[in-house]
Amino acid sequence: MRLCLIEPNLVRKIFQFFRAGYSYIEMHLIWTIKRNCEKFKCNSCMSPEVTATPVGSRDVTGLPMGKLKMSFTIIVHRLKCHNCGAYRMEKLDFLPNQKSHFTKSVACCAIDLRNEMTIKAVSEHLDLHWNTVKDIEKIYLKKKYSRIDLSEITAIGIDEVYIGRKGFLTVVRDLTKGAVLFIGNGKSGDSLAPFAKRLKSSACQISTVAVDMG
Repeated sequence: MRLCLIEPNLVRKIFQFFRAGYSYIEMHLIWTIKRNCEKFKCNSCMSPEVTATPVGSRDVTGLPMGKLKMSFTIIVHRLKCHNCGAYRMEKLDFLPNQKSHFTKSVACCAIDLRNEMTIKAVSEHLDLHWNTVKDIEKIYLKKKYSRIDLSEITAIGIDEVYIGRKGFLTVVRDLTKGAVLFIGNGKSGDSLAPFAKRLKSSACQISTVAVDMG
């Protein structure tokens, strides 16, 4: 089968890398990529005065093209900085974190697809494990709701939820909109301490508090 090869860099938001090769196996296109030599910089001081030593490769899942699976084999380097003396692995900015086996584009696509598809369907489409899609969504939701605006909150409800052997959770909701504002471990007053601190700094005017705790 003859493939029309396109450069993956701009499409997949992988910059400063070039294509070193590719392979095609049963509807799976694998790009081998490596960083341009002049683009290496120290992770600590950002100095370009580094020596890059290839130390192996790692496989990363990319966005599919229709039914064609896409992945990258990345030639990775360890960098020795002649300016600050740091000796570290190169940083791959197109990954959500340095231990991820999928690109940021894949993570964003998974979040977008979850609005219309089940976790199983998303995992099959993106060639990811079910738990990986679930973890992507958990990280996204944690980041999205970690700092909720409390300035206009006027009425809250506080309830305890039993979660089996793990004990209790204390849940605080906005009684006007029904949104969850805070979840604390345990059911003592100490579990609400972080939320109380946030309330104080937000300068909101709480007029109603409904409590249902044993």
